Amino acid sequence: MPGQKNKQPYLIGVRDVPAFAFAGLWEHWTDPDGQRVDSCAIITTEANKLMQLIHNRMPVILDPGDYGRWLDCAKHDPAAVADLLTPFPAKKMQLTPVSTLVNSPRNESPKCVEAAGSANQAEAPRPS
Repeated sequence: MPGQKNKQPYLIGVRDVPAFAFAGLWEHWTDPDGQRVDSCAIITTEANKLMQLIHNRMPVILDPGDYGRWLDCAKHDPAAVADLLTPFPAKKMQLTPVSTLVNSPRNESPKCVEAAGSANQAEAPRPS
């Protein structure tokens, strides 16, 4: 469409960590028709300084040392994990502009997550 701006896609990650975990909730329940429903949600929080560059919210990212505490099904007191529901430290994250190839599900290539090539699309600086 003329005049429509394309949003810049980003590869967002935790520095020096190949995979990380979001805080989420899941539940299974029965709907009024008797059908089992499995549902889940990712918990969000306010954006840290890095994520504020693109949005005002972000998923709660868990530190690996907190996985066990978050996943402990024996504990039912939300206050026991409330301190985990904070923005992940910006200095531990990376935000890299990538090609708009990632915007189409038809594109399944490593090029979707390669850093964008132009000078004005270099990796975002580390926040202090």
